[in-house]
Amino acid sequence: MAPKPRLTLARARRFSDTGNLARFLAALILAFALWSWVTYQRDPEISKEVPSIPVAVVNLTPGLQVASQLPSVDVWIEGPQSILRNFGSGNVRAEVDLGNLRKPGVYSVDVKIRLPADQLRAKQVIPPKIDITLK
Repeated sequence: MAPKPRLTLARARRFSDTGNLARFLAALILAFALWSWVTYQRDPEISKEVPSIPVAVVNLTPGLQVASQLPSVDVWIEGPQSILRNFGSGNVRAEVDLGNLRKPGVYSVDVKIRLPADQLRAKQVIPPKIDITLK
């Protein structure tokens, strides 16, 4: 049997008149904040340095050669602790894309970082650009 509409409306008015609505909203906000904090603490975000990553060349134009020595880079990675806990340098790939370079010369190119998981982000690359000599 459905409740009488007048009785339901009277209860709603009484609920809001006594300040219960404000308490309910405060409790709801507090519950959401607590849930967010607990979820974050289960697998917090951390940063980790991965040093000395060798730089690889991709998309080198046929007929050109890299005449300079490629340096290694240091990478700071951010991500969930569960993934970064056992993360090593073998999981990171640093590369420079030379596909748009068609002539010999000295170029300053950006280092791109490839990571195995979508949850990981390269926070910082040192150095972010390297000089490459093509002949």
